Amino acid sequence: MGSIKKENGITKVGAVSLRLNLSKLIKEHEGESIYITKRRILVAELNVYTQKTRKDAEINIARILVENSNKSDE
Repeated sequence: MGSIKKENGITKVGAVSLRLNLSKLIKEHEGESIYITKRRILVAELNVYTQKTRKDAEINIARILVENSNKSDE
């Protein structure tokens, strides 16, 4: 699958491979972090949620959206 490497429990993937294989990576690495590199330089971290962490994240995002909408009303 291109430039996807797993070393010492860390999954590293090149930006091009990420774009081409995102769905597959999400299914294979649930609950893990994937480190994204471009030309071997770390540029981002992708956290793949489990069902529970996904629900928690959705609640946090909703809370932030409500708080921000209240600030814009003032």
